[in-house]
Amino acid sequence: GDLGAPGLKGGHVNGFRTSLERVALLVDLQTGKGEGQWFSGGWGMMIPCSMCGNNIALGTSVCPFCETRQAEGAVVQPVGFLHKTVNLEQGRPLVEAALNRLERELQTARHEGVRVLTLIHGYGSSGIGGAIRRESRRLLADLLHRGQLNLVIPGEEFRAKAGPVRDLLRRFPPLSANVHLNRGNRGITIVVL
Repeated sequence: GDLGAPGLKGGHVNGFRTSLERVALLVDLQTGKGEGQWFSGGWGMMIPCSMCGNNIALGTSVCPFCETRQAEGAVVQPVGFLHKTVNLEQGRPLVEAALNRLERELQTARHEGVRVLTLIHGYGSSGIGGAIRRESRRLLADLLHRGQLNLVIPGEEFRAKAGPVRDLLRRFPPLSANVHLNRGNRGITIVVL
């Protein structure tokens, strides 16, 4: 939809920016909270987070998406690897809405050249696995089977010593600093596009 600024198309889905909008995320360094603000000059003040790849304001010390501390004075240069974290649980959506968002995020990631997605789908409050987790993993397995994804790693298998993960870390060394590595987190899934 139109966001009310000239030439600006896109919108927010559960609080996340779409790839087409020109909104800068301003982050209050005291609270870590951010808000979108239109800049007529476009993305000039934005850089990708060193871990998740989401755009953050230049000078932000902690990414508001993945909570990774950013190196001070680091020069950010594209290195052929983009990683993005997507929280499918945000806003407590119904399963159908979460799956629709997952499909949109996969399409957007491909368009933006993202290579690896960390999907946060939660484990469910029942203790036996939630519906969003179950259905998103079912969809990912289907996409993998059809050749539309390269690799899907459940969070509980995201361990540095596991064969596929070891190969993934060789291909994308920055993932070795991922906060979910070696934690057995059943509430996430790693997707390689």
